Amino acid sequence: MTEQPRKIPFESLGWLGFHHVALVTPDLDATILFYENTLGMHSSPVYPATSQRGRNVSRKTRSRQIYIDSCPERFNM
Repeated sequence: MTEQPRKIPFESLGWLGFHHVALVTPDLDATILFYENTLGMHSSPVYPATSQRGRNVSRKTRSRQIYIDSCPERFNM
């Protein structure tokens, strides 16, 4: 017989929300177009790739941020 995990009520964690979400995409340009044209979100400039990460951009709403990092090599398996 396996033991059931203990369920913790969300309210007891004291969370108020979230600050940011990070996404990784194989096609940064298509992702930017989706967020602009479909969701109407504005973004920072596209930051160039470095030796540690791909091209990236931040999308902001009033109080939330979505960070999008391009990493095509992770999707070419």
